[in-house]
Amino acid sequence: MQEERNTENKFDSCIRFLKSLQKFNPKDVVKGTYVMNLDSIKALLNLLDNPQDKLSFVHVAGTNGKGSTCMFIASILKESGYTTGLFTSPYLTHLNEQICIDGVEISDKDAGEYLSIVIEKVEILRKEQSIFPSEFEIIVSAAFLYFVSKKCDIVVLEVGLGGDMDATNVISKSALSVITPISFDHTDILGDSYKSIASHKAGIIKKDGCVLIAPQNSEAQTVIKQKCKDMNAELITANMEHEVICQNMYGQEFVHPVFGTIKIKMAGDYQIENAIVAASAAAILGKKGFNKISGKSIALGLERALWPCRLEILGTNPVTIYDGSHNIQGIDMLCRNLRRLFPGKKIRFVVGFLQDKNYEKMALKLGEIAEKFYTVEPVSVRALSAKKLADFLIQSGYEAQAFAPSNDSLSSIEILSGKNVFEKNMPKKLVQYEKDGQVEGDPKYAMKKALQKAVSESQKNDIICVCGSFYFVGILKSM
Repeated sequence: MQEERNTENKFDSCIRFLKSLQKFNPKDVVKGTYVMNLDSIKALLNLLDNPQDKLSFVHVAGTNGKGSTCMFIASILKESGYTTGLFTSPYLTHLNEQICIDGVEISDKDAGEYLSIVIEKVEILRKEQSIFPSEFEIIVSAAFLYFVSKKCDIVVLEVGLGGDMDATNVISKSALSVITPISFDHTDILGDSYKSIASHKAGIIKKDGCVLIAPQNSEAQTVIKQKCKDMNAELITANMEHEVICQNMYGQEFVHPVFGTIKIKMAGDYQIENAIVAASAAAILGKKGFNKISGKSIALGLERALWPCRLEILGTNPVTIYDGSHNIQGIDMLCRNLRRLFPGKKIRFVVGFLQDKNYEKMALKLGEIAEKFYTVEPVSVRALSAKKLADFLIQSGYEAQAFAPSNDSLSSIEILSGKNVFEKNMPKKLVQYEKDGQVEGDPKYAMKKALQKAVSESQKNDIICVCGSFYFVGILKSM
């Protein structure tokens, strides 16, 4: 029992340490107060005897679809009989989600153990070399140690941001590099052109390596092709030809000329494309020594894969969908699929954005199919004010209510509401006081109230969609 308490204390201590670190903010990169490079993580991993050099990787970059593609690939490898590590980011509700082996999250005990080892080295770097590794670099390093200790045959590694300067790119080689569709996100860091963004993503391409890409914008394709030429890397473009057999909100079935009939449990037509890229990646790996991969294991792996908060149905009366779309391309795909799945329906959106995203354009896109908005603030230093988002929506002619943590002495939720900017006295402010013991100013409470309001105003056949940022969608899902 004492050992269990010590384990819990070690894990909790590590989490407290991570929370004490300065949070990543793109504005700091733009201002030059934070520099994205691999120096810190290289120094850290050197003290840890470079565990990344003892692993084989499938390294996945791109703008949208990275996480789903990683999950599909990892599921195929698991069903093929390989001990498969999976590292993804960000997490939805707890850190353990980021580090998995064969679909099982790292335990608190193991997380505490490996994070503690890494943090000990971090303290040495701080004191002796004035090097300060980031939270993400610490977690990536702990993941490498864990995967080595559990003797993973292969690790599916998702890029955090960009590619060339991302901490995951500390690896010196990969069995396969994968680039999912490239579009516009983090433009303040990666640039505002396909050429600039693609040059960062293509930074994961390794000398004499093999690269699989989803079909790309012509400008991005040119950049990737040149990078492969420079690195003497083989370039393969996934064959996206397929015929849809059936689609609904619980899954899809399609036929591919190479992989045959495939079933997946995830909605969204883009998941078919992600599944094809994953199957193509598995087929390439099968020719590069992973010979236990078969057509059967590819089909089974795709069918069994699940990835949360991607058009995920978590309620049926009314239908309630959770989706982590948080950039223009993602919101476009979300709207397209909501129209397809629920033709003619108006959607009630519980929505929150980060302020460094193009929230105006995303909000107006959602407005094309919106019945009403319930705005919240993601749990992030980069969060856009729920009031500011609601105000923008109201001025744009939509009905919106903002649910934000209050600074009042009483536990309260401020609601900014309106139907049309042309109505008199709009917007108007109302204050609803709650007396149920909730913590004053708790953003999670505001999120809960927003969803409750959306449900209470819905009819049986209405649709609710929670979307806009992983920094709150996962929290609401867990409540």
